[in-house]
Amino acid sequence: YELLKKQLFLLEEAEGGVDQFTRSYRSYGVQRLPDNSLFFKEWAPAAEALFLTGEFNGWDKFSHPYSKKEFGKWELVLPPKPDNSPAVDHNTRLKVVVHTKEGERLYRNSPWAKYVTREEKSVIYDWVLWDPPQPYVSTKYAVRRNILM
Repeated sequence: YELLKKQLFLLEEAEGGVDQFTRSYRSYGVQRLPDNSLFFKEWAPAAEALFLTGEFNGWDKFSHPYSKKEFGKWELVLPPKPDNSPAVDHNTRLKVVVHTKEGERLYRNSPWAKYVTREEKSVIYDWVLWDPPQPYVSTKYAVRRNILM
């Protein structure tokens, strides 16, 4: 019981409680902000450094570093392009570059990726930014919801 209380306390301190933690998909991964900036957030407590790489930066492993925050969190904000469109286009392949304390460099997909894909005969999946200019709105749900009301 004491161990559970300790874990709940740590979860409260790090994430704002169990309820907030269950909604981590709303803040982790990548989120488009109202000004079209892209906010990237990952949890990697054992990492020495994190970088974002992908098609948008020619797979440069060091040009987009995350900032280390409390409780193993890492954050990166990419401001919009001069035309005010997001810095990374919809359907762009990405990877998180994780630098470990042991000196390894690992290429990982975000656990909060909304979309991943792979080539037909490959076992390697790619994180693909899913951020369409016009978000999909389910009309089936809207119809069902109106019927139930």
